[in-house]
Amino acid sequence: MIEAFIDESLREPGGQRPAGAVYILACAVVSGLRAGVIRRSLRGVLRPHQHRFHWHDEAAEGRRAMVDRLARCDFRSVAAVCPVPDPRRSERARRLCLSRLLWELRGLKLDRLVLESRSGHSDRMDQAILGWGRRAGLCPARLACDFGLPGEEPLLWIPDSIAGAIGQSLSGDRGFLLGLGGRAPIVHEVFP
Repeated sequence: MIEAFIDESLREPGGQRPAGAVYILACAVVSGLRAGVIRRSLRGVLRPHQHRFHWHDEAAEGRRAMVDRLARCDFRSVAAVCPVPDPRRSERARRLCLSRLLWELRGLKLDRLVLESRSGHSDRMDQAILGWGRRAGLCPARLACDFGLPGEEPLLWIPDSIAGAIGQSLSGDRGFLLGLGGRAPIVHEVFP
């Protein structure tokens, strides 16, 4: 079984990037044979009483520990980045990024796609994009599409961390992204 896990980050203006926010949608592709091993490995990064990893909530030490762990895990990744003129209106950027990821993933024989759940309404909007992707031939009709919670699915921590590292690199701090080494994603920029 081959699974893809998707999460996002919205990076506000700052650093060397021109004014305006950036929407980042990252994807990690994991073989089912490796999924259990990777889950156990990622849980090893958590501090006592911590039930999930979230890039935004972590200090540099926690981020570095996750990047170091991810650099040793077996997965492939890809990301899409889109400028967002108004951060309060980021759904169009998400649609463009998700469409681009579906395009990039189309050649893989994915069995399951898992997006981090955002809410009932937002999840339904993502389902509509996935339905369009099926009709456009970007993903097979048999592809199972689910929504997961990072407190229950550690593999969602991978795209969360990748999106966070990309966001920091866009602000001039490339250390975390470079720390991923061979696990760094191929990043595609999409325009509204």
